[in-house]
Amino acid sequence: MQNLSDALQTLLVDFRAAGPDNRLAVFRKACAVYEELAPVADHRLGSELQALITYLAQFMDTEALADLSAVLARMERPHAELVNLFAQGCYKVARHVLEKSRAVDDDILQSVAQNGGVRSLISIARREIVSARLSHTIVGRGDRLALVTLVDNPGATFFPRTLDMLVERCEADDTLLEAMGDRSDLSEDYRKKLATLSQLAVLHPFQHALLPEPPRPSRYIIPHQSTRLSALEELRLKIMANS
Repeated sequence: MQNLSDALQTLLVDFRAAGPDNRLAVFRKACAVYEELAPVADHRLGSELQALITYLAQFMDTEALADLSAVLARMERPHAELVNLFAQGCYKVARHVLEKSRAVDDDILQSVAQNGGVRSLISIARREIVSARLSHTIVGRGDRLALVTLVDNPGATFFPRTLDMLVERCEADDTLLEAMGDRSDLSEDYRKKLATLSQLAVLHPFQHALLPEPPRPSRYIIPHQSTRLSALEELRLKIMANS
């Protein structure tokens, strides 16, 4: 493990010595090392890895941070603190972990769903598993695409009251109505309601087109801080400012 610690120090030295044009290459190398070693590292080496990648990421642009987000999203055991930080960033940085990372805390996902923009809602709706709590928030705030994405996801679960909201939205949206009809987990009662709406849509084909789309949620706003911060906090501000 000492050799690995020395290797991390070498990466840090190389990064500090590199010019602006070469720092990206060192950062990508550090990301590859992090992806390989973080899942098997002991506590001390894991802390060194997180500290290194956090420090280097402060100097990277949005594109590079998005690449790191993709790395975090496909890892089985990334550092939860780092994943949760990226999940709350601007959409370009957050997208990968919002859609694919199993390490994102449920409360963080709920916070993003409550305060994020439409694209963040769609990304969360694409997750392998979407809890009934998250689904309820997405249905309450999402636009047509977010709702159809969620309903098309077999891993999404729903409270009965959420299904009632969806059925109500189906009255104004044939696409959502069709997506709801394709779900195999609906009770007979809901299937009857959808069948009734389908018949109405055939009888009144222009009714749905006349109803307005619900307002889109506002952009996720992150308060800025001005105090002296740790490396992790500096990275937090950088990620959230790149919107």
